[in-house]
Amino acid sequence: MRSDMGIKPEYDENGNILPMILCNDELVAYLSHDEEFPDDAEFASPIKSIEQVSLFGIDFIKAVISICHEPEETYVPLYFKKEYLPDAKKGTLVRGFLWMQGKIKA
Repeated sequence: MRSDMGIKPEYDENGNILPMILCNDELVAYLSHDEEFPDDAEFASPIKSIEQVSLFGIDFIKAVISICHEPEETYVPLYFKKEYLPDAKKGTLVRGFLWMQGKIKA
């Protein structure tokens, strides 16, 4: 795998090739499943920032996620009841479905 990626192998003290360690802590996915409805998509992303907000006496979480790294980072705020993910914190992987609506500002 390293040679396919153009990376030189690393060796341990006995000369054995060390295994690659893949880290997906920053892996994000945004997958539209239907070309007819591109605004409906499945997502998975670690929480980038999180804060608790209250509205009408109900505790909510505002979690910011990323749905794309390139060509530039694209952030989306998610709001949900705190009781749905009471242990959510920065780095927690969240996934689900989004219905996006609006216009892209150029």
